[in-house]
Amino acid sequence: MKKKISAEMMAEKFKVTDEKVKEAVQRLIETYKPLYIYTFGSYAKGQSDLESDFDVMVVIDQFDDTPWAVTSRGYLKLGSLLMPVDLLVYDKTKFEVCKNDKTTFCYKIVKTGRLLYERK
Repeated sequence: MKKKISAEMMAEKFKVTDEKVKEAVQRLIETYKPLYIYTFGSYAKGQSDLESDFDVMVVIDQFDDTPWAVTSRGYLKLGSLLMPVDLLVYDKTKFEVCKNDKTTFCYKIVKTGRLLYERK
């Protein structure tokens, strides 16, 4: 007999948790060797719920391929964590310009998000 899976059960399985976020950060560090990793959105504010995703911005030294290919690499590493992810990847040059430009999303992330990792 097949077990009926409710929407709540599915949402619980795919929800963003602190453990999944810690693992995601480790995988992003291994994948990109980044300068910074920020989270933003509901998780950064401590307001995530069953419908939330993990919003994350990674700042790398430079792109070694197209931005699409570099970002895809991160999604592939995070896929098995079973949580929805919104991944943004910036190179250092663009980040240095955008982080001080009040009209950019990057500025908003730096000002209102949470720094999860900084390379020493």
